[in-house]
Amino acid sequence: MPIEIRELIIRAELKEPPKPVQPIQPAPTDPQISMAEIKDAVIEACVEQVLAILEKQKER
Repeated sequence: MPIEIRELIIRAELKEPPKPVQPIQPAPTDPQISMAEIKDAVIEACVEQVLAILEKQKER
C-alpha cells in the first residue's frame, strides 16, 4: 500500500561561517629528511587514523 505525503517540512539552521584559518607555513626543509621518509610518515599517520575509525565503527 503506497503512502502519500501531502506536506513536507524542511528545517535548516544557518551558522556563521568558520573563521578563516591561517595557512600552514611550510616547515624549513631539512636535507637530512628524504622524500621517502616523509611519504612513510604520511602513510603511517593515515593508516593510524583509518584503524582508529574502523575501531570506532567496530565498537558500535
